[in-house]
Amino acid sequence: MITGKSPRPEKVKKVQEIREKIAKATAVILTKFEGITSGDMMDLRAEIRKNGLEMKVYKNTLIRIAFEEEGYEDIPAEAFKYTTAMIFAYDDPVVAAKLYKDMRKQYDVLEPKLLILEGRVFGPEKVEQLAEMPSREQALAMVAAAFAAPLKNMASVLQAPVRDLANVLQALKNKKEEEGA
Repeated sequence: MITGKSPRPEKVKKVQEIREKIAKATAVILTKFEGITSGDMMDLRAEIRKNGLEMKVYKNTLIRIAFEEEGYEDIPAEAFKYTTAMIFAYDDPVVAAKLYKDMRKQYDVLEPKLLILEGRVFGPEKVEQLAEMPSREQALAMVAAAFAAPLKNMASVLQAPVRDLANVLQALKNKKEEEGA
């Protein structure tokens, strides 16, 4: 909550905006990004939007207040140092982590500060770990393949007697034709 003298309405509005985004997101990555040119920042944001994510830059004080108002009491003070960008994932958090990992290869000034995943606070190392996990689509494909393999094997087993009978009948026919010839 904003304390002291009465806060300016635009700051109250920004805190509310941040709170809504935090509440709606499946994952939030806080990152340090000092030293990025405005052109690179535009490229980053375009890439992020293309992947269904959102990146916003807010004042650290407003971010801290929004987290406190959302009930996040255990966020270390280091997360609110330096210039901070927030990356919001509203669908698959793994996509955000993978994209962030790729962005860090291109822009070495990016440095993860914090990961909020499904309402839990994690340190910056968890961003890398999340990036190594399969995406939702990959996980669903793996589950589908796991279900399909036994069915495929069962179909093959069920077809074997019919195939064997056909082979036996063909051999008998060939033998009869040889005997008759």
